[in-house]
Amino acid sequence: MLVIGVSNHKTATISLATFALTQEEEAWFQAYYEHIRPSYISALHPCDRFFISGNGKALHSVTNDVARLHEKYKVSNVTSHDIRRIAETEANSTFTTAQKEGVARYMAHSSEVAKSHYRMPVPQDIVRTAVLLATLSRCSSQTASQTAETCPQPQEPAFDVFKAAFPVTNDGHPPSKKQRMDAGFSGNRSHYDRWGGVQYIKRGNYLLSHFLIRKPSAGSVSRLIAKEGWQTNHPSAEDIVKMWKPASRENVE
Repeated sequence: MLVIGVSNHKTATISLATFALTQEEEAWFQAYYEHIRPSYISALHPCDRFFISGNGKALHSVTNDVARLHEKYKVSNVTSHDIRRIAETEANSTFTTAQKEGVARYMAHSSEVAKSHYRMPVPQDIVRTAVLLATLSRCSSQTASQTAETCPQPQEPAFDVFKAAFPVTNDGHPPSKKQRMDAGFSGNRSHYDRWGGVQYIKRGNYLLSHFLIRKPSAGSVSRLIAKEGWQTNHPSAEDIVKMWKPASRENVE
């Protein structure tokens, strides 16, 4: 996921509003910026705003533009307040206290919850909350007055979403059950086990990358593993020796 910060906004509780985009949403923004926006920019009066109107100037009212878009395509007009109300209703009925606090911060809500638990958001927290809110989108046909009991249980988010919330690194640790559930995932081990498998392969490739030209001895691999401080979830020194192959000339260069 891509995390974006907006410094110039009308939210009173925080100085920097942040939100996360999926890879698909990021592609939409990129396509707009590279292929649509340039055709509306005026050479005489260029505008530095990301979103511009048909005359090349900054948008006067995004709310009015969205309302006109809804009217053009004959769909019910939905405002940000409607979305916020629906998300809060579902979150209050479904999420834990810690998760609800994260939602309040993510939506820059001016409630006492957001104020009392305010802290500077970090990208990891933004991504986890965005993943959590994505589970509510599967209930989009529900209205704000309907409770979570009428909404079918959300399916487990894809593993790519799990990796975005918990990046796989050589020196990282797999998320605990509490961390997984706080981020909106179930308590089962399916993604947990896959995360460990990805790290196992990643660590194996890392070890092999240190021996491009000469075949290593088990002792040299063991010393490298000890230097990294890995106790578990890595190929053994003997396995690395068996897997070793001389690198191609291009890779060496």
